[in-house]
Amino acid sequence: MVQVHHRPTGIKRLFCWVLVLQLASLSAFAALDTAKREACQVFTNSPDLSKCPVDTIYVSARDPKAKFKSIQQAINYLKATTANTPATILIGSGVYQEQLVVDGFASITLLGQTTSPRSSYAHNTVDINHNRVLQKSDGYQNWLTSTLLVNGCADFKAYNLNLRQTAPVGIALAVAVMSSSGSFYACAIEGYQDTLFLGPNKTRGYLYGCYVSGVVDFIYGWATLVVKDSQIMLLGEGTAYVAWRGAETTTSGAYFFGSTFDAAQNSFGKIYPRTVAVGRAWNDKARIVILDCYLGSMIVPGIFAPWSYNPKDTRLSNEVFFGEYNSQGPGSEAKSKIVDSRTGKVDVDHLLHVLDTKSAAPYYSLSTIFGQDILWIDGNFNVKAVSLASGGVGGSSTPGALAAAPALAASLPPPAPSAGKGTPLTKQDPKKPTQDPKKTEHNPTKQKSKHHSHPKRKKKATSTKPQVDSGAGASSNHVSGGRPNLASLPKKRGHGSGGHPHHHHHHHHHG
Repeated sequence: MVQVHHRPTGIKRLFCWVLVLQLASLSAFAALDTAKREACQVFTNSPDLSKCPVDTIYVSARDPKAKFKSIQQAINYLKATTANTPATILIGSGVYQEQLVVDGFASITLLGQTTSPRSSYAHNTVDINHNRVLQKSDGYQNWLTSTLLVNGCADFKAYNLNLRQTAPVGIALAVAVMSSSGSFYACAIEGYQDTLFLGPNKTRGYLYGCYVSGVVDFIYGWATLVVKDSQIMLLGEGTAYVAWRGAETTTSGAYFFGSTFDAAQNSFGKIYPRTVAVGRAWNDKARIVILDCYLGSMIVPGIFAPWSYNPKDTRLSNEVFFGEYNSQGPGSEAKSKIVDSRTGKVDVDHLLHVLDTKSAAPYYSLSTIFGQDILWIDGNFNVKAVSLASGGVGGSSTPGALAAAPALAASLPPPAPSAGKGTPLTKQDPKKPTQDPKKTEHNPTKQKSKHHSHPKRKKKATSTKPQVDSGAGASSNHVSGGRPNLASLPKKRGHGSGGHPHHHHHHHHHG
């Protein structure tokens, strides 16, 4: 692949430095000292806990010196003892068949053992695997399937972990972040359908140097998410990478910087050119913005798509905002469906806002996107800018600078598969689901089949109209650092409070 380097314009360089300074100024407050964190994470047999943040709990499936063999045991121990002060868990290398619930912490950090400082996801040594698909008895509580559920945490951080949902079909999450501020650094988040969920509206997420894979709408929610220098990889023929819902009162949206949207090396079946959208509108206020991203050949010329092509579908409005700036790669070469900036009218033929340097500039400020409080983000984190040959992730050389070089490529390897992973993530060929619109009529959120969507090429989507849900009512569980109770979260479709991560698709039904 030929890499094209664009010299950033003066104003863009200026905004990058504003961001660097912004992050540098908050690093003094960061709960985690970078040198101490790396000294803690890098070890061979047993860690020297004196190099770790104070009171770090060590977990290892193999090392007899560890305090716990299971990660959840360590979480439960800390919940009972230090839920309101910063907590750190160091996880030794190995495969952990566990489902993790991290609930109601003021500040908690999970560190995976690494082989070298600033290690990219490609060299992670900790695999956390879970295989659970949504059951009828779960109702609409999609998060019950999640390999990692973060709920009601004011500051959750994870470094160098592989979080895998190994169920090959059906609604099955790898990570759910709910009513929390959660950030992930050099993590691999792998699944098929609905891999990563964030919501409700006040939830905030930040991914840096991560790898996320799935088949259909595998990053979804109605929160505020920033993804930087990451690999967003398609495992099979799908409709869109991202499905998002917005709200009037927030800057909720999904924002991608210097990231790659392409096919995973271990993808199955044929992924046809120009058939997959980066994102689609899950309601009439959806906001997705991509800046300095690499788009593979499977991306549609309009880059984004409506939920359906039914002219009566109310999910498109002039408040839907799909923005693009400075994309590279084959998927960026034939842009179409561009919104006329004079009218701002959005419809199925006018979806894409092509930003210029001036209109893109505000998005380079994290405090513009998240509001003033960005102390929960580790502004010092930076992965090595590794060459393709060594299979790492392409990162910015300046810590915290969002104006990355185009992510290093379409072809980065997925994290190494682990032994004992359960279902392999490679050779599952999903079957075509049947449609049952009656099942989806009722609910604002995603309803899915037991099978992955494998739509025929160029098939136009059709959908029943969802009720738009503002997410009000769930915010009482948000980020106070208190201990929201999962039992208090809405469970069934009748509650309509928006705190529940389920949504429906034109091509899915509930088994």
